[in-house]
Amino acid sequence: MNLSVEDANGIGLNFTNTKVGDLVPLGLAASPDIPLGNETNETAALRFGEVVDKTDDSLVITHRYGSARVTLSGITG
Repeated sequence: MNLSVEDANGIGLNFTNTKVGDLVPLGLAASPDIPLGNETNETAALRFGEVVDKTDDSLVITHRYGSARVTLSGITG
């Protein structure tokens, strides 16, 4: 995901203080449409993105799944 200075500030990031390696919360929706009237919109998925590149006028953020299922099979030692 590439964000301009205006886009980053528009979603609540502080472009000036954001640096490579920072984790940022992202709300991702399947559709960018805004529901009208009594329609309900899908719940946005919370993801954490990592800032992987920054220039004077843009940020590059990668994002993955929001959770993982972990099974502990045993503890030794």
